[in-house]
Parts: sequence; C-alpha cells; structure tokens
Amino acid sequence: MEKPPTSKEIEEWKKRGFDSETIRNTEHRLALFKKGQKLIPAIENAFTDVTLGEGVGLMETFALDDYSDEETRVKVRDNDEMEEWRCLIGTSLQGIPTFFFDAEGFRFHLPAFMCANLRGDIDTCYLAPVTASCSELSRRKDRIRLLNSDQKHVLRQYMEFLLEDPYEDVPEIRNALEELWP
Repeated sequence: MEKPPTSKEIEEWKKRGFDSETIRNTEHRLALFKKGQKLIPAIENAFTDVTLGEGVGLMETFALDDYSDEETRVKVRDNDEMEEWRCLIGTSLQGIPTFFFDAEGFRFHLPAFMCANLRGDIDTCYLAPVTASCSELSRRKDRIRLLNSDQKHVLRQYMEFLLEDPYEDVPEIRNALEELWP
C-alpha cells in the first residue's frame, strides 16, 4: 500500500478545486491506510520472539534463485538478518524471490513484509512478493505449519485487509483465505 496524501494535503486539494471523485478516492485510501496502521501492533505482538533459526534468509533467496553452490549460499547467509525481523526495512524487502522461503524463513520474514506494506514502505510495484506469498499459501500450506494461532489470526486479518483495497483485490488471496480458513 502506498502512503496516501495526508488530510492536510487533501484539504488543500479541495481548496484548489481538484476533482471530487479523486478526492473521495484519496480520502478512502487514507482511511484504509489508517486502518492498516492499527494492524501493525497486532503483527508485532504475534511475531515478537520469532527468529530465522535455520530458515532461508533474504540473501540466501538470491543465491538459490541464481543456482549458487553450497559454499556461496553459506557465505551470503552470513549477511542475513537472523534475530530481529524488525531490522528488515521496506527497501531491503523489494524484489525478493519469496518462492525460496521455507517455513522458518517465511515465518521470520512475513511480519516484516506485512508491516512494510502497511506502512507504505514498499513501492506498489514491489508488493508482488507480499501478495504472492499470501496467494501461494493455498498451494504451499507447509509454509504456515510453524505459525502459532496468534500468528495465523493476524495473517488472516492482514489478508482480509488487503481485499479491502480495490488495488489489492487479488483472486488468489480470496481463494487462499477460503481454503485456509473455510
């Protein structure tokens, strides 16, 4: 989700005579953005003590994507964040081949992706990994096997939130929700 203009900026648009439909849509996006902000503490609480463990990290996904040998994978893994997912900022999450995450890697990186998306720290063109990770869940249920009930609950809330955004209404997310939480 991109950061929408502020209420002050929208008021300025009104004074300058901007199109009323544009203003309405922007006010809706701002309200949705604010709603998303309220989900962030729930994500942070649910994933508080999660570490990468032996899971696949960000740098390692690139090595796997490049068909690197084991020695290279070990070297790049040394550069991966392993303890604190909150250290992963939006720009470091852009363009990640999320397909290569195993269950531990998915559990560790998922809250960083969700929070970065909700904060507007990931450009719209880079939201595909977030959407893809959620939509892949119906096919790759093994990814959520390590999530506890609180983590599954907040993931469901996040996926439902994505569907409220007309720009994010992806059928795969709707299908994943229906299959994972009938």
